[in-house]
Amino acid sequence: MLRLLTHHARPGMTLALPIYHPRVPECVLLREGMELDSFSIPHLRDLGIPEVWIQYPGLEHLVKFVDPQLHAQFRELTARLGLVIDQALVAPIELDYYSCKRTLIATIRRLSENPSTALWTSEIAGADRPFVRHCGTVAGLAIMMGMKLDFYMVRERPRLPANRAKDLTSLGIGSLLHDIGVLHLPAESVANYNKNLDTNELIWREHTAIGYEMTRGILDPSATTVVLHHHQAFDGSGWPHRLPKPGVKGPKGPVSGNDIHILARIAAAADLFDRLRNPAHAPGADPNTNPSRPIVQALHMMLEPQFGRLLDPIVRTALFSVAPPFPPGSLVTLSDGTDAVVVDWNPSNPCRPVVEFAERGQNDMLRPKKHQGKVRRLDLREAPELSIASMDGVDVRPWCFEPEFDGQFDINAIARQLSNRAHDDLKDDADKSLVTDDATLEMEQDLKRDAA
Repeated sequence: MLRLLTHHARPGMTLALPIYHPRVPECVLLREGMELDSFSIPHLRDLGIPEVWIQYPGLEHLVKFVDPQLHAQFRELTARLGLVIDQALVAPIELDYYSCKRTLIATIRRLSENPSTALWTSEIAGADRPFVRHCGTVAGLAIMMGMKLDFYMVRERPRLPANRAKDLTSLGIGSLLHDIGVLHLPAESVANYNKNLDTNELIWREHTAIGYEMTRGILDPSATTVVLHHHQAFDGSGWPHRLPKPGVKGPKGPVSGNDIHILARIAAAADLFDRLRNPAHAPGADPNTNPSRPIVQALHMMLEPQFGRLLDPIVRTALFSVAPPFPPGSLVTLSDGTDAVVVDWNPSNPCRPVVEFAERGQNDMLRPKKHQGKVRRLDLREAPELSIASMDGVDVRPWCFEPEFDGQFDINAIARQLSNRAHDDLKDDADKSLVTDDATLEMEQDLKRDAA
């Protein structure tokens, strides 16, 4: 299987996965095994379908990264979201909460049973409207990140039993509806945002409070927290601020650090990533005016201080653990000019995946490049002289990054560190308890001697 941007598809290529209509998610446009032709390819482009998966000899196993059933469940979620959005434009939202919850639970279960699919390998939340696609993407990413952060959510939600602290349903629903308040902003404010991409405009910032009021009493409190606080920043520069309440004591003003709800922190990272990658995400946005960026560029931007300071560093690491800069199935060109297909990756060094070499035949058709009858595979972590120069025909060399220290992008390493730290803290508490008990015993013995 090979993932190609639709404008790179060529007649004669055979589909490895079916293509669904972006406006009617249950409608199959082209079935698996069909051959693309000069009529179907322009039609797919006109419908705004960004990519296709084609058959490629020897890489059939990559289907584990793009589970078709998982894609179907995300299409169902985004279809439900589209209906909610259409209604929200004319009346208060009526969300079939329990139906959405059932679909989310099924999706989470599917991800748990097939951990290889818990990677953001493609536009699985496909929809014809950028706004719907953005909300579906944020929900999908947030769920995948939440699965990696179960240990952290237990730590950050100490008042809840572990099974409830790790539950991802509220995170998924809140992320799916996180921007619902944008629909009730003045049209000129939305148009101004699409032009300038400026989140500092006061009217634009009101969408979090509007969304909160729209969902309060419909969603559970932690889901509405995601809607209200998905623009909070870890350094305290986000919004909305805490407002003083008559007769209620407590902190006022900016919210920062671990005072931000953990579910909102996860949604904030997913939201920022997709806003950086797909600037045209608001209603009425024009992808031609603000075109999408490569995944590696968006991730590189999130490492820069301008954006990195906005995110919980542990949550950001989880994002890097589920969003490969070069997803499996992607066509890349190496620094020596060789074509290759990404077949695997390791978060220890995200920009150095495992690749298989490819060559172009007639009509620009790709096929495995063999040496002595075998396809050559290379782990780029073991070839420092090579790097990825382009993906999908875009020069990505300015954005490739290397880890600054071991484990920088490994969420499992962070989980082990926190576990060891918690164990040491418990041991210190136990040692202090023993010292206290010994001191008490000595004092009792002294009192007995004095009494005698």
